Amino acid sequence: MKTLFGTVVLTLALLVSSLGSPPQVKVPDLSGTWVFKSGKNPNNVASLRITQTEAAIEITESHKPKAQQADRVLTYYSDGRGESNPTSDGKSELKSRSRWEGETLTTLFDSFSKQPEVVNERRDDWALSKDGKTLTITTTFAVSRPPIGAGIPFGLPRPTSSHSKVFHVVDKRVFKKQP
Repeated sequence: MKTLFGTVVLTLALLVSSLGSPPQVKVPDLSGTWVFKSGKNPNNVASLRITQTEAAIEITESHKPKAQQADRVLTYYSDGRGESNPTSDGKSELKSRSRWEGETLTTLFDSFSKQPEVVNERRDDWALSKDGKTLTITTTFAVSRPPIGAGIPFGLPRPTSSHSKVFHVVDKRVFKKQP
């Protein structure tokens, strides 16, 4: 009887402890060489070479031969500690924070506006297809300004309502994995 009671108590304890822990989400492995297939490509990126460890994701962008740009190395930390990477022209740095949102790597960039009352937002979402052969990078830009009558100099574009978001542009780039 004691043995049966002990077994039941132990089983219940294990069941309760497993219910209390959040399920572990397996993040996709972005590692590999990815070749540009479609979408806007203003920086003439021909391919991405990605290595991924627990929290660090290092990306080397290779450019089309006529682009006359050197390879650019970018490092993102998915644990949210923040990173600083060179801009496409190499003249400055972009600060950002990255984290996994489910199976999507999301990077939020600091505002890069030169006007203190304007906030430029940029968000990159990196997602793999279910078969792991297609990498889609979705970039979202949004600009926020103070509402009408908040001291914006004459001649600058203004929101048409009390909402501060002026526009929202989405750009998608698709890469195919090399075998």
